Amino acid sequence: MKKSIAWHKDCLQNKKVFMQRLKIEINRLTVKITEEKDYITFYELQIKEAEKQNKDGFDRERFLKQRSNKALKSTEKALVV
Repeated sequence: MKKSIAWHKDCLQNKKVFMQRLKIEINRLTVKITEEKDYITFYELQIKEAEKQNKDGFDRERFLKQRSNKALKSTEKALVV
């Protein structure tokens, strides 16, 4: 069916808005993936260090906390760029 130029321009504008929303979602997911990667990397470090120290368990929220803060700061720096 034949549509007017105005209709096509409106469709084009809608596509641009949709694409911008997708870009925002991709950026949000990229940040989330980076956070999860950092979490996993630090968790692996905690487990290895606990094993190295012959511990039979550890508090996830407290063990090696200072290293976690450094990792978070480096992640924040990467996201700013």
